[in-house]
Amino acid sequence: LPGGGGGVPLPRQGGDHAESAHSEEALSACALSVEELDRSADDLRELLDESVASAERQLFDLRTAAADDSRILGALGDGGLLPPGPDVLATVEFLGEHGIPALPGWRYLA
Repeated sequence: LPGGGGGVPLPRQGGDHAESAHSEEALSACALSVEELDRSADDLRELLDESVASAERQLFDLRTAAADDSRILGALGDGGLLPPGPDVLATVEFLGEHGIPALPGWRYLA
């Protein structure tokens, strides 16, 4: 934005928002014209898209970690065997896809 360093406006800083909202100085310092908002629309859209993509990545990571936790808890709950690692699971799945029956080591021994 003009005079603002060429970026999107930063959030307001300060304590009591109700008190500053009634202050004429605070309103005029933070107010943006329609033209300024229109000029910044592309930047704001990019920031929003980046934020959404980042949140989706974080959600995926959290869901993946939760699935791993569930798998580990399930393995520990049915006999105390430690769960196979991701590389072992991938190998067993790969072998199964090619018609070769396979079990992780501890499952085979059990």
